[in-house]
Amino acid sequence: MASESSLSLLTLTSSQEDSIISELRDNEINLQDLHDFAFDHTDIVEEKFDISHYQETLPNHNDLSTQTVMQAQMPANQEFAGELNFELLPNQQDGSKSWVYSAKLQKVFIEMEKTLPLWVKWSPPHGQLYVRAGMAFCEPTHRSDPVTRCHNHIALSDQNIPFLRHVLSCKHNGARYCETNTGHYSVLVPLGTPEPGTDSVQMDFTFHCKNSCSTGINRKPTEVIFTLETDRAEVLGRRKLLVRICSCPKRDRGKEEKELRESSGVKKRKIMLGKKYISLPVEQQHETDAEIFSFNVKIYGRDNYETVKKVTSSVMAQTLVDGGPSAVIQPLIEHIKRLP
Repeated sequence: MASESSLSLLTLTSSQEDSIISELRDNEINLQDLHDFAFDHTDIVEEKFDISHYQETLPNHNDLSTQTVMQAQMPANQEFAGELNFELLPNQQDGSKSWVYSAKLQKVFIEMEKTLPLWVKWSPPHGQLYVRAGMAFCEPTHRSDPVTRCHNHIALSDQNIPFLRHVLSCKHNGARYCETNTGHYSVLVPLGTPEPGTDSVQMDFTFHCKNSCSTGINRKPTEVIFTLETDRAEVLGRRKLLVRICSCPKRDRGKEEKELRESSGVKKRKIMLGKKYISLPVEQQHETDAEIFSFNVKIYGRDNYETVKKVTSSVMAQTLVDGGPSAVIQPLIEHIKRLP
Protein backbone atom coordinates (compact mmCIF):
# COMPACT_ATOMS: atom_id res chain seq x y z
CA MET A 1 0.00 0.00 0.00
CA ALA A 2 2.93 2.37 0.62
CA SER A 3 4.22 2.01 -2.99
CA GLU A 4 0.70 2.65 -4.37
CA SER A 5 0.40 5.86 -2.35
CA SER A 6 3.80 6.98 -3.58
CA LEU A 7 2.69 6.56 -7.20
CA SER A 8 -0.30 8.84 -6.66
CA LEU A 9 1.67 11.56 -4.89
CA LEU A 10 5.17 11.74 -6.54
CA THR A 11 6.18 13.47 -9.81
CA LEU A 12 8.53 11.16 -11.73
CA THR A 13 11.36 12.09 -14.05
CA SER A 14 11.40 10.56 -17.54
CA SER A 15 14.23 8.16 -16.64
CA GLN A 16 12.41 7.03 -13.48
CA GLU A 17 9.20 6.52 -15.45
CA ASP A 18 11.01 4.43 -18.08
CA SER A 19 12.54 2.28 -15.36
CA ILE A 20 9.19 1.70 -13.68
CA ILE A 21 7.43 0.93 -16.99
CA SER A 22 10.10 -1.62 -17.82
CA GLU A 23 9.64 -3.28 -14.43
CA LEU A 24 5.87 -3.33 -14.77
CA ARG A 25 6.06 -4.93 -18.19
CA ASP A 26 8.23 -7.70 -16.72
CA ASN A 27 5.40 -8.29 -14.20
CA GLU A 28 2.75 -8.19 -17.01
CA ILE A 29 0.98 -5.03 -15.75
CA ASN A 30 -0.44 -2.75 -18.44
CA LEU A 31 0.42 0.98 -18.31
CA GLN A 32 -3.19 1.99 -18.87
CA ASP A 33 -4.19 -0.16 -15.90
CA LEU A 34 -1.67 1.78 -13.84
CA HIS A 35 -3.27 5.13 -14.74
CA ASP A 36 -6.74 3.75 -14.03
CA PHE A 37 -5.61 2.41 -10.68
CA ALA A 38 -4.11 5.73 -9.61
CA PHE A 39 -7.29 7.59 -10.59
CA ASP A 40 -9.51 5.24 -8.63
CA HIS A 41 -7.26 5.61 -5.60
CA THR A 42 -7.60 9.38 -5.67
CA ASP A 43 -11.38 9.08 -5.81
CA ILE A 44 -11.36 6.91 -2.73
CA VAL A 45 -9.29 9.39 -0.77
CA GLU A 46 -11.56 12.32 -1.72
CA GLU A 47 -14.75 10.47 -0.83
CA LYS A 48 -13.38 9.37 2.51
CA PHE A 49 -12.73 12.94 3.62
CA ASP A 50 -15.82 14.57 2.13
CA ILE A 51 -16.67 16.94 5.04
CA SER A 52 -20.26 17.57 4.01
CA HIS A 53 -20.95 13.85 3.84
CA TYR A 54 -19.32 13.36 7.24
CA GLN A 55 -21.44 16.10 8.84
CA GLU A 56 -24.66 14.68 7.44
CA THR A 57 -24.01 11.39 9.19
CA LEU A 58 -23.56 13.03 12.63
CA PRO A 59 -26.54 12.35 14.99
CA ASN A 60 -28.72 15.27 16.07
CA HIS A 61 -28.10 16.25 19.73
CA ASN A 62 -31.81 16.72 20.32
CA ASP A 63 -32.47 13.19 19.13
CA LEU A 64 -30.06 11.84 21.74
CA SER A 65 -31.22 13.93 24.72
CA THR A 66 -34.44 13.19 26.58
CA GLN A 67 -33.90 16.39 28.60
CA THR A 68 -34.62 18.83 25.75
CA VAL A 69 -38.24 19.96 25.40
CA MET A 70 -39.95 22.38 23.05
CA GLN A 71 -41.32 25.58 24.55
CA ALA A 72 -42.52 29.01 23.51
CA GLN A 73 -40.01 31.88 23.49
CA MET A 74 -41.51 33.36 26.68
CA PRO A 75 -42.74 31.14 29.58
CA ALA A 76 -46.43 31.69 30.39
CA ASN A 77 -47.28 32.74 33.95
CA GLN A 78 -51.07 33.10 33.81
CA GLU A 79 -52.47 31.04 36.67
CA PHE A 80 -55.38 28.62 36.28
CA ALA A 81 -56.51 25.77 38.50
CA GLY A 82 -57.90 23.65 35.68
CA GLU A 83 -60.40 20.82 35.98
CA LEU A 84 -58.28 19.15 38.69
CA ASN A 85 -58.24 22.26 40.97
CA PHE A 86 -54.45 22.44 41.01
CA GLU A 87 -53.19 24.25 44.15
CA LEU A 88 -49.79 25.03 45.61
CA LEU A 89 -49.29 25.99 49.27
CA PRO A 90 -46.12 26.66 51.30
CA ASN A 91 -45.89 24.35 54.30
CA GLN A 92 -45.77 27.05 56.99
CA GLN A 93 -45.83 24.42 59.72
CA ASP A 94 -42.26 23.52 58.79
CA GLY A 95 -40.91 25.73 61.60
CA SER A 96 -37.69 26.50 59.76
CA LYS A 97 -36.00 29.89 60.22
CA SER A 98 -34.29 29.66 56.85
CA TRP A 99 -37.38 30.80 54.96
CA VAL A 100 -40.51 32.90 55.55
CA TYR A 101 -43.69 33.46 53.60
CA SER A 102 -45.44 36.81 53.20
CA ALA A 103 -49.20 36.50 52.72
CA LYS A 104 -49.41 40.20 51.82
CA LEU A 105 -46.86 39.86 49.05
CA GLN A 106 -47.66 36.20 48.26
CA LYS A 107 -43.91 35.71 48.21
CA VAL A 108 -41.32 33.38 49.72
CA PHE A 109 -38.02 34.66 51.13
CA ILE A 110 -35.46 31.89 51.51
CA GLU A 111 -31.76 31.35 52.10
CA MET A 112 -29.62 29.74 49.45
CA GLU A 113 -29.21 25.93 49.63
CA LYS A 114 -32.14 25.62 52.06
CA THR A 115 -35.22 23.46 51.59
CA LEU A 116 -38.62 24.93 50.75
CA PRO A 117 -41.45 22.43 51.46
CA LEU A 118 -44.58 22.91 49.34
CA TRP A 119 -47.93 21.14 49.48
CA VAL A 120 -49.31 20.16 46.06
CA LYS A 121 -53.05 19.51 45.90
CA TRP A 122 -55.29 18.35 43.06
CA SER A 123 -58.70 16.73 42.89
CA PRO A 124 -59.49 13.98 42.19
CA PRO A 125 -55.99 12.78 43.11
CA HIS A 126 -54.83 10.14 40.62
CA GLY A 127 -51.43 9.04 39.38
CA GLN A 128 -49.59 9.42 36.06
CA LEU A 129 -49.24 13.17 36.58
CA TYR A 130 -46.17 15.36 36.87
CA VAL A 131 -45.25 18.76 38.29
CA ARG A 132 -42.82 20.91 36.32
CA ALA A 133 -41.11 23.76 38.19
CA GLY A 134 -39.08 26.44 36.45
CA MET A 135 -37.62 29.80 37.43
CA ALA A 136 -38.57 32.91 35.44
CA PHE A 137 -38.06 36.65 35.65
CA CYS A 138 -41.11 38.68 36.68
CA GLU A 139 -40.52 41.80 34.60
CA PRO A 140 -41.87 41.64 31.02
CA THR A 141 -38.61 43.00 29.59
CA HIS A 142 -36.67 40.01 30.96
CA ARG A 143 -39.22 37.19 30.73
CA SER A 144 -37.64 35.69 27.63
CA ASP A 145 -34.21 35.47 29.35
CA PRO A 146 -33.33 32.15 31.02
CA VAL A 147 -32.68 32.17 34.78
CA THR A 148 -29.29 30.53 35.37
CA ARG A 149 -26.79 30.21 38.20
CA CYS A 150 -23.92 32.66 38.44
CA HIS A 151 -20.41 31.73 37.29
CA ASN A 152 -19.06 31.63 40.83
CA HIS A 153 -21.60 29.15 42.21
CA ILE A 154 -21.26 26.95 39.13
CA ALA A 155 -17.47 26.83 39.56
CA LEU A 156 -17.77 25.92 43.26
CA SER A 157 -20.23 23.07 42.64
CA ASP A 158 -19.71 19.43 41.79
CA GLN A 159 -19.45 19.49 38.00
CA ASN A 160 -21.23 16.13 37.67
CA ILE A 161 -24.56 17.10 39.26
CA PRO A 162 -27.46 17.07 36.77
CA PHE A 163 -28.64 20.55 37.82
CA LEU A 164 -25.28 22.31 37.52
CA ARG A 165 -26.71 25.41 35.79
CA HIS A 166 -30.18 25.18 37.36
CA VAL A 167 -31.11 27.63 40.13
CA LEU A 168 -33.90 25.28 41.27
CA SER A 169 -33.75 21.58 42.14
CA CYS A 170 -36.12 19.08 43.77
CA LYS A 171 -35.28 16.46 46.40
CA HIS A 172 -36.94 13.57 44.58
CA ASN A 173 -35.32 10.42 43.23
CA GLY A 174 -37.40 10.63 40.06
CA ALA A 175 -36.64 14.29 39.31
CA ARG A 176 -35.51 14.96 35.73
CA TYR A 177 -33.76 18.20 34.81
CA CYS A 178 -34.71 19.70 31.49
CA GLU A 179 -33.54 22.47 29.20
CA THR A 180 -35.90 23.92 26.61
CA ASN A 181 -34.98 24.81 23.05
CA THR A 182 -34.97 28.46 24.24
CA GLY A 183 -32.46 27.80 27.04
CA HIS A 184 -34.89 27.84 29.99
CA TYR A 185 -34.33 25.31 32.76
CA SER A 186 -36.93 23.30 34.67
CA VAL A 187 -37.26 20.21 36.83
CA LEU A 188 -39.94 17.59 36.10
CA VAL A 189 -41.12 15.51 39.07
CA PRO A 190 -43.58 12.59 39.14
CA LEU A 191 -46.46 13.50 41.42
CA GLY A 192 -47.58 10.10 42.68
CA THR A 193 -50.70 9.95 44.87
CA PRO A 194 -51.41 11.27 48.39
CA GLU A 195 -50.98 8.96 51.35
CA PRO A 196 -54.21 7.55 52.86
CA GLY A 197 -55.96 10.18 54.96
CA THR A 198 -54.29 13.12 53.18
CA ASP A 199 -55.28 15.24 50.20
CA SER A 200 -51.86 16.57 49.13
CA VAL A 201 -48.26 15.62 48.37
CA GLN A 202 -45.25 17.44 49.81
CA MET A 203 -42.39 18.39 47.48
CA ASP A 204 -39.08 19.81 48.71
CA PHE A 205 -37.28 22.35 46.52
CA THR A 206 -33.83 23.92 46.92
CA PHE A 207 -32.38 27.12 45.42
CA HIS A 208 -28.72 27.19 44.39
CA CYS A 209 -28.06 30.87 43.70
CA LYS A 210 -29.02 34.27 45.14
CA ASN A 211 -31.00 37.07 43.55
CA SER A 212 -28.07 39.38 44.26
CA CYS A 213 -25.50 37.39 42.22
CA SER A 214 -24.22 39.78 39.54
CA THR A 215 -23.43 37.19 36.84
CA GLY A 216 -26.67 35.30 37.39
CA ILE A 217 -30.06 36.70 38.43
CA ASN A 218 -28.46 40.11 39.00
CA ARG A 219 -31.07 41.53 41.42
CA LYS A 220 -34.03 41.03 39.08
CA PRO A 221 -37.29 39.82 40.73
CA THR A 222 -38.01 36.15 40.14
CA GLU A 223 -40.84 33.66 40.41
CA VAL A 224 -41.26 29.90 40.13
CA ILE A 225 -43.84 28.67 37.64
CA PHE A 226 -45.42 25.30 38.47
CA THR A 227 -47.41 23.36 35.89
CA LEU A 228 -49.45 20.21 36.37
CA GLU A 229 -48.78 17.98 33.36
CA THR A 230 -49.63 14.58 31.91
CA ASP A 231 -47.02 12.11 30.69
CA ARG A 232 -47.47 13.69 27.25
CA ALA A 233 -46.58 17.19 28.54
CA GLU A 234 -50.19 18.41 28.35
CA VAL A 235 -50.62 21.29 30.83
CA LEU A 236 -53.64 20.79 33.12
CA GLY A 237 -53.01 23.67 35.54
CA ARG A 238 -50.55 26.42 36.35
CA ARG A 239 -49.51 28.23 39.53
CA LYS A 240 -46.74 30.70 40.32
CA LEU A 241 -44.89 31.71 43.46
CA LEU A 242 -42.79 34.85 43.90
CA VAL A 243 -39.39 33.97 45.37
CA ARG A 244 -36.42 35.94 46.67
CA ILE A 245 -33.25 34.01 47.53
CA CYS A 246 -31.33 36.05 50.08
CA SER A 247 -29.21 35.97 53.24
CA CYS A 248 -31.78 37.45 55.66
CA PRO A 249 -35.32 36.34 54.72
CA LYS A 250 -37.08 37.95 57.69
CA ARG A 251 -35.36 41.31 57.17
CA ASP A 252 -36.09 41.39 53.44
CA ARG A 253 -39.73 40.43 54.01
CA GLY A 254 -40.19 43.34 56.44
CA LYS A 255 -38.53 45.74 54.02
CA GLU A 256 -40.72 44.79 51.06
CA GLU A 257 -43.92 44.80 53.12
CA LYS A 258 -43.05 48.31 54.33
CA GLU A 259 -42.50 49.45 50.74
CA LEU A 260 -45.88 47.97 49.83
CA ARG A 261 -47.63 49.94 52.59
CA GLU A 262 -45.94 53.17 51.57
CA SER A 263 -46.70 52.70 47.88
CA SER A 264 -50.38 51.96 48.61
CA GLY A 265 -50.86 55.48 50.02
CA VAL A 266 -51.78 54.39 53.56
CA LYS A 267 -50.94 57.17 56.00
CA LYS A 268 -51.14 57.41 59.76
CA ARG A 269 -52.50 60.21 61.93
CA LYS A 270 -52.05 60.80 65.64
CA ILE A 271 -55.00 61.43 67.92
CA MET A 272 -55.09 62.31 71.60
CA LEU A 273 -56.27 59.54 73.91
CA GLY A 274 -56.11 60.79 77.49
CA LYS A 275 -52.55 62.00 77.90
CA LYS A 276 -51.12 59.91 75.05
CA TYR A 277 -51.13 60.06 71.30
CA ILE A 278 -51.98 56.94 69.33
CA SER A 279 -51.47 56.38 65.60
CA LEU A 280 -54.33 55.18 63.44
CA PRO A 281 -54.17 54.30 59.72
CA VAL A 282 -55.93 56.84 57.54
CA GLU A 283 -57.42 55.70 54.26
CA GLN A 284 -57.74 58.24 51.49
CA GLN A 285 -61.04 60.07 51.82
CA HIS A 286 -63.53 59.58 49.03
CA GLU A 287 -66.24 62.02 48.10
CA THR A 288 -68.85 59.29 48.46
CA ASP A 289 -67.72 58.45 52.04
CA ALA A 290 -70.31 60.73 53.64
CA GLU A 291 -72.73 58.12 54.90
CA ILE A 292 -73.54 58.03 58.64
CA PHE A 293 -73.31 54.63 60.34
CA SER A 294 -74.56 53.47 63.71
CA PHE A 295 -73.87 50.33 65.71
CA ASN A 296 -74.79 49.01 69.13
CA VAL A 297 -72.17 47.09 71.09
CA LYS A 298 -71.86 45.86 74.63
CA ILE A 299 -68.57 46.76 76.32
CA TYR A 300 -67.16 45.15 79.45
CA GLY A 301 -66.00 47.65 82.08
CA ARG A 302 -66.55 51.38 82.59
CA ASP A 303 -62.94 52.23 81.70
CA ASN A 304 -63.18 50.37 78.39
CA TYR A 305 -66.48 52.10 77.67
CA GLU A 306 -65.01 55.56 78.26
CA THR A 307 -62.01 54.69 76.07
CA VAL A 308 -64.26 53.72 73.16
CA LYS A 309 -66.14 57.02 73.50
CA LYS A 310 -62.92 59.03 73.47
CA VAL A 311 -61.48 57.20 70.47
CA THR A 312 -64.68 57.67 68.49
CA SER A 313 -64.83 61.38 69.28
CA SER A 314 -61.15 61.86 68.43
CA VAL A 315 -61.44 60.09 65.06
CA MET A 316 -64.36 62.24 63.97
CA ALA A 317 -62.68 65.39 65.33
CA GLN A 318 -59.68 64.64 63.11
CA THR A 319 -62.00 64.18 60.14
CA LEU A 320 -63.40 67.63 60.93
CA VAL A 321 -59.86 69.06 60.95
CA ASP A 322 -59.12 67.37 57.61
CA GLY A 323 -61.97 69.31 56.03
CA GLY A 324 -65.03 67.23 56.77
CA PRO A 325 -68.48 68.89 56.84
CA SER A 326 -68.84 70.64 60.21
CA ALA A 327 -72.63 70.74 60.01
CA VAL A 328 -72.71 66.93 59.92
CA ILE A 329 -69.77 65.92 62.11
CA GLN A 330 -70.08 68.38 65.02
CA PRO A 331 -73.58 67.19 66.13
CA LEU A 332 -72.30 63.59 66.11
CA ILE A 333 -69.40 64.49 68.40
CA GLU A 334 -71.76 66.28 70.79
CA HIS A 335 -74.03 63.25 70.81
CA ILE A 336 -71.15 60.99 71.88
CA LYS A 337 -70.20 63.34 74.68
CA ARG A 338 -73.75 63.24 76.05
CA LEU A 339 -73.75 59.46 76.30
CA PRO A 340 -74.01 58.28 79.96
